[in-house]
Order: sequence, then C-alpha cells, then structure tokens
Amino acid sequence: KLNGNFKNLPEDIKNFLHHPIQVLVFDNMTFDEMHEVACKVNMGVPWSKADKRNTLRGPVPKYVRNITNKVSETFSLFLSSKEISSRKVDELVGYFLYYHQTKVDTLNQKNLDTLYKSNNIVNKEEFEKVLSDWDKVIKVIHSKKHKITKPFSTKLFIFLLEVRRTENRILNLETINGFVEKYVELEEKRIVESFDKVIGKSSWIDGDRYAKDYSAKYLKIYQ
Repeated sequence: KLNGNFKNLPEDIKNFLHHPIQVLVFDNMTFDEMHEVACKVNMGVPWSKADKRNTLRGPVPKYVRNITNKVSETFSLFLSSKEISSRKVDELVGYFLYYHQTKVDTLNQKNLDTLYKSNNIVNKEEFEKVLSDWDKVIKVIHSKKHKITKPFSTKLFIFLLEVRRTENRILNLETINGFVEKYVELEEKRIVESFDKVIGKSSWIDGDRYAKDYSAKYLKIYQ
C-alpha cells in the first residue's frame, strides 16, 4: 500500500533490494542430477516424497500429473487444502494407477516409488474409464452429504475396476443414485462387521458382495 513507488519503501527494504545475491549456474547436468540438486536446495525446506516423485522424468510422473489436473476438483471435495498443496491428489492417483497396473493392494510409498520409475503404462484407456466412473460416483456421494475419506475413495476405485475386470460390468449412469445408496450402505456394514479389534482396522477386500448386491440392478454389461 505504498503507491507502488520505490521511494515510498522503508529504508531497510530499499537497502535489501540493493544487496547483491549469489547466483549459481550449473552447466552440463543430467536430468537426474538436476533433480537431486533441486531436492537439496528448495530454500532449505525438505520436499515430501510426493514432491520428489513429481520432479522425476518418465511416462508415469507425466501421466499422473496430467490425470491429477483433470480430477483435482473432485478430490478437493474431500481433501483439505493442506493435503492438496502437499500433493495428496498425486499420491492417490498414483495409488489407483499402481493397483490398476499390478493388482497389488499393498499401497505404500515404496510401491509408489517403484511405479514412478517404471517406463510403461498398460491399458490407459481402461484406467481412465474407471476413473471417470469413480469421479461421477464421488460427486453424487458428496452431494448426498455422505462422508468421504481417502481409504473410502480408494476402495471405490478398486471396486469399480474389479467388477469391470471380473464380471465385465460397468456403472449404469441411469441408476447411479441407487448405486450410491447401496454402496454406502454396504461399506458402513462392512466396516462394522469386519472390524478387527486387535489391529483396530476393518478388512476391505470382500468380493462376494459385488455380484450379489450390484450386478443385476446397478451395473450393466460392458460392451
């Protein structure tokens, strides 16, 4: 609020702006070396694992960034602004992609690092179609004021992927509201019935309920 004039700045700020700064120029560096230097410098602030993965080159980091840009608005419905700024969207998209590529349900940072360093992505079309259905369901769930968590969103993606793969069925948009009510109902039931008091968690792989409760009414045959 100083009328945009240098002369109106306090003297200490004027002196700072006249102070010389050191600039380092690196020549002939590989991309990996630039990545390492960026991680070390970053104004002295440590990067998260998601930040480090984001600066990697290769098809997977680029693909995850592109997908994240497309679906970030939907993730903002249940992630906090702090989580979004710390690249939780990238992380969750990475988890979805890792399961899609490997069908390994051990979703952790080590496996994400392995995914990001791979040089190939199999069946992008299927992944994006499932993610599109996931996006539609999450928006309806949010509109109905149901609670959405990161584990909940991950399980939903895996569910939609598995019914496509195992039963050749996809979401029927004409019955999406009924699907949402049934899915939330069964998720709440599963959490209670499968809760393990020893580990303090619920088991979330329960394939038997898929065909019985969804196939005929809420899903349609994938052509």
